[in-house]
Amino acid sequence: MSNKPQSILFHIIGPRASVPLAAKRWSAYLSRDQWDDWGKYCTQFYLTVVGQDGEQHDIGQVKIGQRGLKPHGGSAELPPGHRKPNVPSAFEQLEDDFFSVGQDDEYYANLGSLGDTVRERILTCLRDVAWDKERWEWAQKEYVMEESLLRSVTRSIVEGQFRRMAHGDARVTRYDFAYTPPKRLGDGAPPFTLDFSVEPKSPIPTNVHVLIGRNGVGKTRLLSLMTKALVARDAAARQSGKFEFTEFREQDGTFANVVAVSFSAFDEADLLPDRNPEPDSLGFSYIGLRGWSSKLQSSSTKPKSPNILASEFVDSLKECRVGARRRRWINVITTLQTDPVFKAAQLASMIDVNLSDKEEREVVLKTFKALSSGHKIVLLTLTRLVEKVEERTLVLIDEPEAHLHPPLLSAMTRAISEFMVKRNGVAIVATHSPVILQEVPKSCVWILDRMLTVSKAERPSIETFAESVGILSREVFQLELSKSGYHQLLGGLCQKSASYEDALDQLEGQLGAEGKAVLRGMYLNDEE
Repeated sequence: MSNKPQSILFHIIGPRASVPLAAKRWSAYLSRDQWDDWGKYCTQFYLTVVGQDGEQHDIGQVKIGQRGLKPHGGSAELPPGHRKPNVPSAFEQLEDDFFSVGQDDEYYANLGSLGDTVRERILTCLRDVAWDKERWEWAQKEYVMEESLLRSVTRSIVEGQFRRMAHGDARVTRYDFAYTPPKRLGDGAPPFTLDFSVEPKSPIPTNVHVLIGRNGVGKTRLLSLMTKALVARDAAARQSGKFEFTEFREQDGTFANVVAVSFSAFDEADLLPDRNPEPDSLGFSYIGLRGWSSKLQSSSTKPKSPNILASEFVDSLKECRVGARRRRWINVITTLQTDPVFKAAQLASMIDVNLSDKEEREVVLKTFKALSSGHKIVLLTLTRLVEKVEERTLVLIDEPEAHLHPPLLSAMTRAISEFMVKRNGVAIVATHSPVILQEVPKSCVWILDRMLTVSKAERPSIETFAESVGILSREVFQLELSKSGYHQLLGGLCQKSASYEDALDQLEGQLGAEGKAVLRGMYLNDEE
């Protein structure tokens, strides 16, 4: 017998009535509430759903409106179309002139716990406006919507949090946590602390944080220590630093899962075995170039071959073909299609391929293998993230720019940001690319530096979101930038040429606008 309902029959019951103990499976009960909105409307119900095995699921309060419903102070006999919606005593779906909205996010969370099929069916049958954007467009103009359905709910909540949850995305919560790495042996300086905040109401998403600095400052090692501090057992975790969390309500602000991503050929950090979340420990997944030498995830590691990586992609895509993962994967691919190669490959069609069929699987493998190394890494990484990232996951990504040109890197960062918001997770990216900084505000950036054995971390002094790469490079790399590359050549030219104009002549016009500004600045500094 199917555990998914073919249809759900809704029943209206009185405010003091109970759901029958012998209620049929996959039925729903709307208990009328006597709550009175401003002496004008009475639209509130309490929804209970009877599931597959006859168990009762308390969903929560929902208000139901009807087009043209007029206010009324109440009397023994109400005129038609006043005060209360004319909801049938039993129905499978409300007529098209009805609309409803849950009265808190728990309502949508409880519906989500019943599975995608049941959630979507109930929201459709009750004509929910968070679920149905077109219905919201006209229903929000109804007087009963303003005076009753939105009395305790804001429009922004309906269009934001409720809509995300109605469509199967996670409830977005606030995070405040800090990480303090272990004190380096022989280092007399106190360890620094990195703090991270995620604010759901921020106009710029804050679910992606960036650790940036020159080569050799310890970014990769820092991510490895973070992973061990959360995932490793006992002594190894204690020796890897410490996380501290601020919780705003039960489970908020903490993690249930960790995913580490690294495609560096020189990554030598300890590879931890994958595991599922347990009551006393976090789940862990690794996405990258390294694999175990045998099926036992305690043996030595070795690099994965291109064929193994291609098979990983197809196997992961197979896991994303059904349910909410399917929709999330399509959303991610849509974001990536700003890249012309991805757009031409028509990747979205892959989700409909029967990957259990050998010939069709080979077609997908061939398409994947035809992509460049960078495009393969992006597609594999994001597909595996869709497969592995659950609600409250921390994703640690090490130097994603290694194989990517700037526009593709930017598209990947934006796709990850949008995905992490929808899964209510956090990503921390270690990089030396200012292109990634352009996608996040400065409150999500730590600049790492190290002199000998003393490390430090500080925030940028300028805003980073949508800033130019040149300005961001100077902000992050400062002294190193001024002593390398074309800066070094221009510095030597400044010392040998009497004037700015003389230096320009020697370059025979082969100097860009930024180079001219740098060169002019060198002469101004000499004059001072």
